[in-house]
Amino acid sequence: MRKYFQQFISESEFAIVVLGVLSALFILVTTLNATLAVFILGIFVNLAIFQRSFHLGWMFTIVIILVFPSIDIVRHFLSLEELMILILGVISIVIAWVEKGAVKLSVLFYSWFILAGVTMFVIFQGRNFIFNNSLNQIGYIRLLIFFAVYPVVISSFQYFFQTAKRLEKFFMIIVAVASLESVFSLLVMIFGLNFSDGVGASREIFNNVFSNNTVIRQATGFLGSNLFTKLGGNTFSTLLIVSIPLTVGLWLLQKNNLSIFSKEKSFLAVDDQTDSRLKLKIKRKEYWFNFLLMISFVCQTLALLLTFSYVALLVLGVSILMVGILTREKRIILVTAVLLFVFAVVLPGIEPALIIQPEEYLFGYWHDLHFFKGIKSLWRGFEIIGSGQIYNSYLLIFSKLGFIGLGLFIFGLWRYFKEIRSAYLQSDGFKRIWLMIILAIFIEFVVLGLFSNLFFIGPGALLFWLLYGAVQNLKSGGVEFRLTETGIDNK
Repeated sequence: MRKYFQQFISESEFAIVVLGVLSALFILVTTLNATLAVFILGIFVNLAIFQRSFHLGWMFTIVIILVFPSIDIVRHFLSLEELMILILGVISIVIAWVEKGAVKLSVLFYSWFILAGVTMFVIFQGRNFIFNNSLNQIGYIRLLIFFAVYPVVISSFQYFFQTAKRLEKFFMIIVAVASLESVFSLLVMIFGLNFSDGVGASREIFNNVFSNNTVIRQATGFLGSNLFTKLGGNTFSTLLIVSIPLTVGLWLLQKNNLSIFSKEKSFLAVDDQTDSRLKLKIKRKEYWFNFLLMISFVCQTLALLLTFSYVALLVLGVSILMVGILTREKRIILVTAVLLFVFAVVLPGIEPALIIQPEEYLFGYWHDLHFFKGIKSLWRGFEIIGSGQIYNSYLLIFSKLGFIGLGLFIFGLWRYFKEIRSAYLQSDGFKRIWLMIILAIFIEFVVLGLFSNLFFIGPGALLFWLLYGAVQNLKSGGVEFRLTETGIDNK
């Protein structure tokens, strides 16, 4: 069987593109849905790129899902993001199995697998109350898809991070997409442009920084406001709290001579006969990269301010301050401390922004929990009556899957933290910098999980769980396998 798969993988990617064109034409003719036809073609193109180059295929996937995370394939249940990541995740596992003969499964995979089983048990145990829920809520089917998709992502994506250069490129792409979305939002707000679904800027109030509802429009990037009712916050802000720390990480690499450009310079230094013009070219590239990083950081920070996601802003400041303390970077510590003082003390409206759930809902939850008291609360917490929605990741899991589900979810987060800590204690150089950044992002999500469903919805959620794959590879300290790439570890 492995021999058959090896032969299939070695075939030309041209056939996949042709199949994609034919599939897109068939869908267009039979359904007259041009949008669906284009997306089907995009998936086949992605598969072709993936076949030619493992890491370039993942790069293409990340760009697509960061730009179009809210497009539904199966309305309210399956999005383009989840479909693409699931398909390519399965293909990655197959490729890893063909190349290595086995796939490395993490503890997190098994906890998610059990969570999927608990969800299925609850679905079959009480189908009536499950399917009567509002479609705007994160229901059991959505959770089941989540618990099915992310184990595949965690198990497959760790094979992407095989070299330091790939890791840096991956983070560059995230920062680049977030920067483009930031610039787009700023231009939309400056010129007062209007797009459908709140793309660029929305009039919906997410987390108002100021009192008396003075916010008129809020930045949303390319993401729009479609996911607000599920996430409970500005989707764009959850992307920025990942991309801004990664921007800081890229700057730290440059400062400590651990970036791609620094490696190129050190390679050239070995050869005294190297043309000085080539060295000057690398120096100019490094200068412009630093300049773009600074512009990117400013644009992303301004965009985050204009999302008016106040809690996200404070948590981001604390996490970057932690990075500054760990790296002993005085500039990071000083700038972040001043900004935190301004945002926490000078700006009004902190109390409205810090309300996790309305008081009446909390009393309602407690009443519902008593209604389901006893052994049933182990796998079933409570259901919201009416149109109420939970904007708390931990409470959401408990409300659907009871004490068992919440325990397994917290256990998964604890394993995530333990893996980061273990890898950090054994690391140095570029690995230590990236592990500090991932730790900062982890802390952000753990705190912001009290205010929204960011563990399950939007591009931020996907990136959070993808970073676990990065931790696994950084911890292993070596290249596991390659497809088309060759060379030493730094390539």
